[in-house]
Amino acid sequence: MNRYLGPDPNATMQEIRGRDPVWFDHAGAVNACAADLMPQLSIKRGNVRQLVSAVLFRRIASAFEAVIILAERGMYTEGLNQRRSMLEGLFVLGALWKEPNLVEKYLEDDQHRVLRILKNIKRTSAMIQDAIAPELPPVSLDTKVADLKSATAGCNASTAAAYAEAAGLFDYYLTDYCFASEASHHVAKDLERQIALDEDGDVDSIYWGPEAEPPSKLLSNAVDYMLMAVAAVEGLFELDASEAAAHLRVKTNELHESMLGCSDAG
Repeated sequence: MNRYLGPDPNATMQEIRGRDPVWFDHAGAVNACAADLMPQLSIKRGNVRQLVSAVLFRRIASAFEAVIILAERGMYTEGLNQRRSMLEGLFVLGALWKEPNLVEKYLEDDQHRVLRILKNIKRTSAMIQDAIAPELPPVSLDTKVADLKSATAGCNASTAAAYAEAAGLFDYYLTDYCFASEASHHVAKDLERQIALDEDGDVDSIYWGPEAEPPSKLLSNAVDYMLMAVAAVEGLFELDASEAAAHLRVKTNELHESMLGCSDAG
């Protein structure tokens, strides 16, 4: 069986890029803008908010590049997973920008995550626990779990929805984040996109290879999120607004309007 992209992957990618060349070029320009901003994120000593924000921006930018790579391979489902990852990071980044004190809550939330993991490990077999022992805390699991339970008593971990609301991005949580979550969690409805039906509506085959969705359908929202992240770090690091980013936002709006025009015409 041929690999996902067929016997000539480069030719396949070239064909896919040819479906939406303007969006690929634009996404590349936005990607370059984000990369150029990275060295400007000078973190003040002891400023945890800036440190966390810089790393979050790095993660969002790398996920954006992954979206571009997956889009040119026709891997729409996998691209949705990465776009969801962008949004999850953007929710926290935007929240830290709008509400500086949230960084303490964000760090506290990690204790809930570690507690949940350690409690799960306690349920595994002795063989598994021995195998991962080098990765575990130097104290006993029972002691560490007890310490974390005490540290997290009376407080709950913030959800993605809470961060989205704090960032002023709750509408994106209710829409694109939830839609992309269907792909991430492999829900039954989402699996239907990989099934080919015959004329009687019966299963004919399983699709293998690049998906039919236009690359712009994957790239357009991801471009928006990357530019939102750029605006957030410019605010967090008190940088002058990027003229390049401003031009890219104008171009993005033009491309969105063009997509709507094509949709209306169809």
